[in-house]
Amino acid sequence: MEQRLNGCVKKLERYTFSFDINAYNNREKRNSLDYDYIKISQHQIDQCLEFDSKYYEEYWGSTSNFLENGFGFCLRHGDKIISEAVSIFKSYQFAEIDIVTDPNYRGKGLASFIAEKFIDYCLINDLQPCWDCDIQNQGSYHLGTKLCFSNPKKYTVFYKERLTL
Repeated sequence: MEQRLNGCVKKLERYTFSFDINAYNNREKRNSLDYDYIKISQHQIDQCLEFDSKYYEEYWGSTSNFLENGFGFCLRHGDKIISEAVSIFKSYQFAEIDIVTDPNYRGKGLASFIAEKFIDYCLINDLQPCWDCDIQNQGSYHLGTKLCFSNPKKYTVFYKERLTL
């Protein structure tokens, strides 16, 4: 395929994981943190860390489409958003998580905590949580396994970069 497309596309290698609901339900969950967590609304999108309106336009077509059909949660320290977990993709059966934590707050278990809120929401709403990551993203790989995503399988995505005018 790469030879046929002759440099017209970029190659990205990723892992996809299986979710072990029994292991997840039997694991010890973190107690509450000293931060507030809330479901993402337009107000949070306007103050987001990374998942801004451009993000939702790229992956959801619009912010309003995300707010109507997707979901996510964020952690706040005062008025500052310090960690976010949102559905980069959602169908009637599946929801794939996209997650980010402010570099100044990493190493405190915030990504685990906000990801648990995302996963719990999936389970309450009969959605299968999904975890994929780039093969170079060791932090995401380890966080996923910590949250009971297992059996990583490697796959390749070919994509064409958008032209910027």
